Amino acid sequence: MNKIRVIPDSSFYICFIDNIKDHKSIIEIIKNDKFKFIIGVVVKSEIAKSPNYNRIEAVIEPDVELFSEINYGEILRPLFSKEELKKGENEVITISFILFDLDYDIITIIDDEEPRQFFINNLTECADKLTGTIGFIGDCVCIYEVFKKDKGLSILVAIKNSKFRITKVIINEVMNKIRDC
Repeated sequence: MNKIRVIPDSSFYICFIDNIKDHKSIIEIIKNDKFKFIIGVVVKSEIAKSPNYNRIEAVIEPDVELFSEINYGEILRPLFSKEELKKGENEVITISFILFDLDYDIITIIDDEEPRQFFINNLTECADKLTGTIGFIGDCVCIYEVFKKDKGLSILVAIKNSKFRITKVIINEVMNKIRDC
């Protein structure tokens, strides 16, 4: 079975390990046999700064593939400033494009609006592969059956009550989607 390559930005990991402090759920997602998680060196360094990184480090090291063969900055230099090149979202965009171009089935998880718009506007052929953390949790319930409905809803309630930057409207939409699936 070909696994779906999942390329999340750091906010996905931080949501679980810092915002809602639910390392068990993120480990369950990462270890699911439908997915192969991919991480770049920038995103890995961003999440490694978390005081709770040690709770998932034992899973990240063996189960998440480190994508570090190329210098992303050289590929993206015409598109981004030097400061922007240091952001994990831009690394995620590059890795996603490369894997998509190699015909891998991918899911790209980006939460920040500006990089999302860049992805949609400039990588139109794979724009339908883009989601956010909240949407991916909904898909983990309704499409991939990683979680039962009640577990998915409880994760979203925890996120809704956390410091994770997302509108209540988006969370409520995905909660309704979960209830209806």
